[in-house]
Amino acid sequence: MDRQTGTPLQLQAAEAFGAQYFLQRLNMSRADAERLFNGADWGRLLGDFVPVRRRISCADALAAFRPLLERIAPEPAEGWLPYV
Repeated sequence: MDRQTGTPLQLQAAEAFGAQYFLQRLNMSRADAERLFNGADWGRLLGDFVPVRRRISCADALAAFRPLLERIAPEPAEGWLPYV
């Protein structure tokens, strides 16, 4: 059953990567974020999840967003999942 209502997942993800709190935590400006993320193909990144029909695990989300994370910084020694 498709229970997604409200804002589409792709738009939610794009907004999250541009959120002020997220940018502050990364010490990144809005211009930096726009340069890195505006060209992101959110539909492709989230294609396995849309339409939302089940809970999305942290590991699945990490796999989907890994290409964007690699643009931000090298993977931490302990790996992204334990780091976040």
